[in-house]
Amino acid sequence: MHTANKLDSGGQDTFACVTRSQRASDWIWANEQALRFFGGVPQVIISDNLKAAVISHKRGQPPVINPTFQAFCDHHGTIARPAKAYSPTHKAKVEIGVKLIQRLLRLALADRPAMSLGEMNALLASLLIRLNTKALRRAPGESRASLFERLDRPALRPLQGDPFAFFEVSRQLLLGPDYHVMHDQRRYSAPHTLIGRRVDVRANAVTVEIWHDGKPVGIHPRLAVAGEASTDPAHMPPNHLARRAGEDEDLVLWSRLHGPGVQAVVQGEAGRPFFGAAKTAVYRSFRDLARRVGTVRLEAACARAVRSGEPRLAHVRNILDRNLEFTDPADFVTPPTAAAPNENVRGPDYFAGDES
Repeated sequence: MHTANKLDSGGQDTFACVTRSQRASDWIWANEQALRFFGGVPQVIISDNLKAAVISHKRGQPPVINPTFQAFCDHHGTIARPAKAYSPTHKAKVEIGVKLIQRLLRLALADRPAMSLGEMNALLASLLIRLNTKALRRAPGESRASLFERLDRPALRPLQGDPFAFFEVSRQLLLGPDYHVMHDQRRYSAPHTLIGRRVDVRANAVTVEIWHDGKPVGIHPRLAVAGEASTDPAHMPPNHLARRAGEDEDLVLWSRLHGPGVQAVVQGEAGRPFFGAAKTAVYRSFRDLARRVGTVRLEAACARAVRSGEPRLAHVRNILDRNLEFTDPADFVTPPTAAAPNENVRGPDYFAGDES
């Protein structure tokens, strides 16, 4: 199903394109193409009342603009103002332009086979040139394009250098007891401390961001399969994290339950080429060491190993066996000293000699 999106400048120039649907992504793309076509940004964009632009527009109440369309307008420094509901005369020029474009497109497609979306937009671009450069009967010597250049273009604001990066917005979603929020039939985690609070979701084709109180609190790659879940271990409560790390024997997840020293040593060990049973053995060695000496001593020993430049499990064991975890490696470095000169030290001048 293809949808023709037609936009008209405040004066005469006309732009149209074909999209696959009236979803927000296609609507934003069409508006971006229109602004690039006009070469500037108007002070106000008067839109129709499709859901991609307006969530609600009841008589006697202010319209509720789609958050994504509002973000698009904010990006380009313009104002979204939907037309009055059930009032085609509020955008009469657009309605007339729609009829002209549809008539030209039907005639052009009458004797052509099925076309792709790109081919249809290329055909439409040629029809727009024909429409906008055609002489006007009501303005002899003028065309839509010439009137636009003379009257409208000087009033447009400059375009932003970067196009608007499309994202979908879902506001005020309740974070459930499993600290996940549902978006597009897929579940994404947020910090467990926000359970029972409202969060916003901003999603594009690649990532899904979770926002709370105007700040991002989580980011996930967008899942491809409905029903899947993306869980960031940093969002899990400690008991859930400990259970998952134990079930998977995941050393990196287990390190999140400890301080930066343990995490640094674990990262060093995880980067080594351990696989299968060897990797499991490293995990169990760390876990058993933590149970034997306690988390405080283990963290101190790991921090000392990091300071000494040897973040390895074997070095941590050596530190703990010698009870050096609360000492500073610098205390055990002997400062270099220069030997006192005496008659038994020849020195560099002894070998200089006279060249013959």
